[in-house]
Amino acid sequence: MFAQLIIGTYMITLGFLYLFNKGLFLVKDNLRYVSDERSYLRRLALSHFLLGTLILIMAFVEEIVIFETSTFVTVYILAAIIPLTMILLNNNKHVGKFLPINLK
Repeated sequence: MFAQLIIGTYMITLGFLYLFNKGLFLVKDNLRYVSDERSYLRRLALSHFLLGTLILIMAFVEEIVIFETSTFVTVYILAAIIPLTMILLNNNKHVGKFLPINLK
């Protein structure tokens, strides 16, 4: 549970940094491919807020034991698909690739 709390808080912190146009944890080489940096970071902030909130909520749901394990994992995966898809679509829109990774 503590790992989920740390990761969720980290994702929300990243969301705030991206919202205030601070791409501290982004690779500078990848930012030069972005067409509109402000719009890219704003959409990235929204998806990180959603993902961090989801992780925090699911940490508390896991602690309370509302669902069975299989149901919990299924709900977690289905709910996480939305913000992860938002990140991939944002990358595709602004960078031109789903994963802006330069493999050399």
